[in-house]
Amino acid sequence: MGEEEEKEERREDRREERRRSEKRREKEEEEMRRERDEDERERERGLERAERKREETERRERREKRRRREDRR
Repeated sequence: MGEEEEKEERREDRREERRRSEKRREKEEEEMRRERDEDERERERGLERAERKREETERRERREKRRRREDRR
């Protein structure tokens, strides 16, 4: 194989390696996006659970307050 052919082969090898690296990078970015999205959904579910719990506590406290007022009568 001549010197020019070897140079061309090395260039092609480098191009192929860059393509593989780019694909790996894109795959990693997509995975990170999926993880961020899942974390965000999990956080929102946690906030919703906390809000429901707070509302239920407020309702229970109002019921107890009303019951105590009625018991005093």
